[in-house]
Amino acid sequence: MLISGGQSDVKSSVIGSQVNALLTREINDTASFIKWCNYIEDMKQKRVGRPRFERLPNVVPVASLTDETDFGLSYSHNRTRRSPSTS
Repeated sequence: MLISGGQSDVKSSVIGSQVNALLTREINDTASFIKWCNYIEDMKQKRVGRPRFERLPNVVPVASLTDETDFGLSYSHNRTRRSPSTS
């Protein structure tokens, strides 16, 4: 399928899974391309989202990178402070 002028601009704005879905369709003109793009967008809007669960008050939502780094530094610092058990 050759794409000319305005069609290439429209197609370049379609991303990811939309391109894969459009490749399976028979698209002969701009009108059918736009029709399928609109259909895919409508289906994405109707898609059921993942259920959201309430987080428990004692659970941290995300571990920060600095906490991991601090843990690694304190671990290596504690290892170097230990005296060898055998001399």
